[in-house]
Amino acid sequence: MFNAARERYQHGSIRRVKRAKGFAWEFRYYVRKRGKRHLKTQTFDGAVYKTEKALRQHLESFVLKLNETTEYARSAEVTFNALLRTSQSNRDALRAAVLHCIMHRFLQHPQEGQCDHAVQFLLKMIAGTIYRDT
Repeated sequence: MFNAARERYQHGSIRRVKRAKGFAWEFRYYVRKRGKRHLKTQTFDGAVYKTEKALRQHLESFVLKLNETTEYARSAEVTFNALLRTSQSNRDALRAAVLHCIMHRFLQHPQEGQCDHAVQFLLKMIAGTIYRDT
């Protein structure tokens, strides 16, 4: 029976490696070539990236690019505007749900009684006073 290899979302592994002067970070991940997984390694200077968190922040865009072909990445491409372009009944329901959520949070945590212009615009757009079908 044929088993198709499915791409998995990967975060990569990071480990700290001792060096003669200090340490280095080793970032390991897999790539698939001709149906086989191959381990790849990148090394980063410990003097530049003092913590694993700093290295992960630096590698964030690389990890996103590494995972762009996975099912997870394809599902994350759905945007708010794409949802608004669904059928009218779905759009109305979604608009009402988002408006309720934003209003609920804003009313619980107002910032000195002032509403930022961007939040006002978003609320008006969702409420339908600015929204136009394109």
